[in-house]
Amino acid sequence: MDKHVRAFDGDVENALYTYSRILYGERAIPRPPEMSAVASIPITESAPELDAKSEESAAWLFDRVAQEGLRPSDRVLHFGNTSVAATERWRAYLEENHYLRLVDDASVFGLAGEAELFDVAIADSVFPFRPFNAVARCIASIVRKLQPSGRLYATWFENPDPADFEPIVQANGITSFSDSEPYHYSFALIANVCDAIGAMVERLPSTGHPRGESLLVISPKR
Repeated sequence: MDKHVRAFDGDVENALYTYSRILYGERAIPRPPEMSAVASIPITESAPELDAKSEESAAWLFDRVAQEGLRPSDRVLHFGNTSVAATERWRAYLEENHYLRLVDDASVFGLAGEAELFDVAIADSVFPFRPFNAVARCIASIVRKLQPSGRLYATWFENPDPADFEPIVQANGITSFSDSEPYHYSFALIANVCDAIGAMVERLPSTGHPRGESLLVISPKR
């Protein structure tokens, strides 16, 4: 509703877009692509070369997910700018055609066109660089494409005090903000999003992420 008039009635992605448009006008999040136009998302493009800290982060996340029980037969969705080396690490471990890498929000929002469900999804250091409405849309889109036993592993800067909206110096020296990039969000805020879309979220203990980010594990409610 907008000023007591129904603004939109439909799917979650377009509802969030409409809400963002009402609040932010031309600065709104991008309109979701037509679902029928995203039947299969190719991963043939070369992954970018990243800095040393990003390489460490990618290696840390792969090792952590492997410790959590990653199997070569799992179908994995990897969201974020990861390096050639990191991409090949996942492909070498997984069975052929079991790895899908997406690099932009529009591809994630269009996941409904992907025929099969995923066992594992990765959001590698992308949430700190997305406004909260985009984070919520990413989580909702990915969770709907997970197997009932699937899990989304996401790293993010946490605001340790939900009532504190001032800039925060993170453990690795990066200053994060509640309203500008790089962003931080409270665990309670992420948990509310997950509850609204029928998902569960847990925060794993800090284990030395190279960028000082926390690790969330999000899964569909069973």
